[in-house]
Amino acid sequence: MHSTDVLRAATVFLHSALEDFLRSLSKMLTPTSINEQKLNAVPLPGLGGRAEKFFLGKLVAFRGKTVDEIIDTAISEHLDGISYNNVGEVKLCLRGLAIDPDNIPIDYGMLEEMIKRRHHIVHQADRNDSPGRGQHSTRSISITTVRDWRQNVELLVNEVVLALP
Repeated sequence: MHSTDVLRAATVFLHSALEDFLRSLSKMLTPTSINEQKLNAVPLPGLGGRAEKFFLGKLVAFRGKTVDEIIDTAISEHLDGISYNNVGEVKLCLRGLAIDPDNIPIDYGMLEEMIKRRHHIVHQADRNDSPGRGQHSTRSISITTVRDWRQNVELLVNEVVLALP
Protein backbone atom coordinates (compact mmCIF):
# COMPACT_ATOMS: atom_id res chain seq x y z
CA MET A 1 0.00 0.00 0.00
CA HIS A 2 1.29 3.42 -0.93
CA SER A 3 1.28 6.32 1.51
CA THR A 4 -1.17 8.11 -0.79
CA ASP A 5 -3.62 5.23 -0.30
CA VAL A 6 -3.57 5.99 3.44
CA LEU A 7 -4.32 9.65 2.66
CA ARG A 8 -7.24 8.61 0.47
CA ALA A 9 -8.56 6.37 3.24
CA ALA A 10 -8.14 9.25 5.71
CA THR A 11 -10.19 11.47 3.38
CA VAL A 12 -13.00 8.89 3.21
CA PHE A 13 -12.98 8.42 7.00
CA LEU A 14 -12.90 12.19 7.58
CA HIS A 15 -16.05 12.63 5.51
CA SER A 16 -17.62 9.65 7.27
CA ALA A 17 -16.85 11.17 10.67
CA LEU A 18 -18.39 14.49 9.60
CA GLU A 19 -21.55 12.73 8.42
CA ASP A 20 -21.75 10.72 11.64
CA PHE A 21 -21.38 13.89 13.70
CA LEU A 22 -24.17 15.65 11.79
CA ARG A 23 -26.47 12.62 11.95
CA SER A 24 -25.81 12.09 15.67
CA LEU A 25 -26.45 15.74 16.42
CA SER A 26 -29.64 15.63 14.37
CA LYS A 27 -30.80 12.53 16.26
CA MET A 28 -30.19 14.26 19.58
CA LEU A 29 -31.91 17.53 18.70
CA THR A 30 -34.58 16.70 16.14
CA PRO A 31 -37.17 14.62 18.04
CA THR A 32 -37.90 17.41 20.49
CA SER A 33 -38.25 20.12 17.88
CA ILE A 34 -39.70 18.43 14.79
CA ASN A 35 -43.00 19.79 13.56
CA GLU A 36 -45.81 17.94 11.78
CA GLN A 37 -44.76 19.09 8.31
CA LYS A 38 -41.19 17.82 8.71
CA LEU A 39 -42.37 14.62 10.36
CA ASN A 40 -44.56 13.89 7.33
CA ALA A 41 -41.35 13.38 5.32
CA VAL A 42 -40.18 10.56 7.63
CA PRO A 43 -41.38 7.00 6.92
CA LEU A 44 -42.58 4.64 9.62
CA PRO A 45 -39.72 2.59 11.11
CA GLY A 46 -38.96 -0.56 9.16
CA LEU A 47 -40.72 0.57 5.99
CA GLY A 48 -37.69 2.26 4.50
CA GLY A 49 -37.84 4.37 1.39
CA ARG A 50 -40.17 7.30 1.16
CA ALA A 51 -42.66 8.50 3.67
CA GLU A 52 -46.14 7.73 2.49
CA LYS A 53 -49.61 7.04 3.72
CA PHE A 54 -50.05 3.68 5.36
CA PHE A 55 -52.84 1.41 6.43
CA LEU A 56 -53.60 1.17 10.13
CA GLY A 57 -52.49 -2.47 10.05
CA LYS A 58 -48.87 -1.28 9.69
CA LEU A 59 -49.08 -0.09 13.30
CA VAL A 60 -49.49 -3.66 14.58
CA ALA A 61 -45.70 -3.98 14.56
CA PHE A 62 -45.53 -1.14 17.10
CA ARG A 63 -47.97 -2.44 19.70
CA GLY A 64 -46.85 -1.61 23.21
CA LYS A 65 -44.70 1.32 22.10
CA THR A 66 -45.51 4.93 22.76
CA VAL A 67 -46.00 7.44 19.97
CA ASP A 68 -42.79 9.14 21.12
CA GLU A 69 -40.86 5.87 20.82
CA ILE A 70 -42.18 5.30 17.30
CA ILE A 71 -41.33 8.86 16.25
CA ASP A 72 -37.82 8.63 17.74
CA THR A 73 -37.17 5.31 16.00
CA ALA A 74 -38.51 6.62 12.68
CA ILE A 75 -36.33 9.73 12.86
CA SER A 76 -33.27 7.68 13.81
CA GLU A 77 -33.76 5.25 10.91
CA HIS A 78 -34.41 8.12 8.52
CA LEU A 79 -31.28 9.98 9.58
CA ASP A 80 -29.16 6.82 9.28
CA GLY A 81 -29.85 6.97 5.54
CA ILE A 82 -28.90 10.62 5.10
CA SER A 83 -25.67 11.57 3.33
CA TYR A 84 -24.09 14.99 3.03
CA ASN A 85 -22.73 15.10 -0.50
CA ASN A 86 -22.08 18.82 -0.77
CA VAL A 87 -21.77 21.96 1.32
CA GLY A 88 -25.36 22.93 0.58
CA GLU A 89 -26.59 19.78 2.32
CA VAL A 90 -24.29 20.43 5.30
CA LYS A 91 -25.62 23.98 5.60
CA LEU A 92 -29.21 22.76 5.30
CA CYS A 93 -28.59 20.32 8.15
CA LEU A 94 -27.16 23.11 10.31
CA ARG A 95 -30.10 25.37 9.58
CA GLY A 96 -32.41 22.52 10.55
CA LEU A 97 -30.64 22.47 13.91
CA ALA A 98 -31.19 26.22 14.36
CA ILE A 99 -27.53 26.99 13.63
CA ASP A 100 -26.70 29.68 11.09
CA PRO A 101 -23.90 28.28 8.90
CA ASP A 102 -22.81 31.82 8.05
CA ASN A 103 -21.81 32.20 11.71
CA ILE A 104 -19.53 29.14 11.52
CA PRO A 105 -16.12 30.52 10.48
CA ILE A 106 -14.81 27.68 8.35
CA ASP A 107 -13.63 27.48 4.76
CA TYR A 108 -16.71 26.09 3.00
CA GLY A 109 -14.82 25.98 -0.30
CA MET A 110 -12.26 23.68 1.29
CA LEU A 111 -15.04 21.56 2.77
CA GLU A 112 -16.65 21.22 -0.68
CA GLU A 113 -13.27 20.25 -2.15
CA MET A 114 -12.86 17.51 0.49
CA ILE A 115 -16.38 16.17 -0.09
CA LYS A 116 -15.88 16.09 -3.88
CA ARG A 117 -12.51 14.39 -3.49
CA ARG A 118 -14.03 11.75 -1.18
CA HIS A 119 -16.72 11.15 -3.80
CA HIS A 120 -14.08 10.74 -6.52
CA ILE A 121 -12.03 8.38 -4.34
CA VAL A 122 -15.01 6.18 -3.52
CA HIS A 123 -16.75 6.16 -6.89
CA GLN A 124 -13.86 6.44 -9.37
CA ALA A 125 -11.00 4.96 -7.31
CA ASP A 126 -9.40 8.45 -7.50
CA ARG A 127 -8.57 7.74 -11.14
CA ASN A 128 -6.61 10.42 -12.97
CA ASP A 129 -8.28 10.99 -16.33
CA SER A 130 -5.56 13.37 -17.52
CA PRO A 131 -3.71 11.52 -20.26
CA GLY A 132 -0.13 12.11 -21.11
CA ARG A 133 3.42 11.49 -20.24
CA GLY A 134 4.33 11.75 -16.58
CA GLN A 135 0.75 11.29 -15.43
CA HIS A 136 -0.02 8.72 -12.77
CA SER A 137 -3.07 6.47 -12.85
CA THR A 138 -4.46 8.17 -9.72
CA ARG A 139 -4.70 11.81 -8.76
CA SER A 140 -2.02 13.15 -6.50
CA ILE A 141 -2.85 13.88 -2.87
CA SER A 142 -0.67 15.39 -0.17
CA ILE A 143 -0.52 15.06 3.57
CA THR A 144 -0.75 18.85 3.82
CA THR A 145 -4.05 18.87 1.94
CA VAL A 146 -5.55 16.11 4.09
CA ARG A 147 -4.28 17.82 7.25
CA ASP A 148 -5.92 21.09 6.16
CA TRP A 149 -9.19 19.26 5.49
CA ARG A 150 -9.04 17.63 8.92
CA GLN A 151 -8.40 20.95 10.65
CA ASN A 152 -11.29 22.55 8.76
CA VAL A 153 -13.70 19.73 9.72
CA GLU A 154 -12.44 19.85 13.32
CA LEU A 155 -13.11 23.60 13.41
CA LEU A 156 -16.60 23.02 11.99
CA VAL A 157 -17.39 20.43 14.68
CA ASN A 158 -16.05 22.63 17.49
CA GLU A 159 -17.89 25.74 16.27
CA VAL A 160 -21.16 23.82 15.82
CA VAL A 161 -20.92 22.47 19.37
CA LEU A 162 -20.36 26.02 20.65
CA ALA A 163 -23.32 27.30 18.61
CA LEU A 164 -25.79 24.71 19.89
CA PRO A 165 -28.97 26.30 21.16
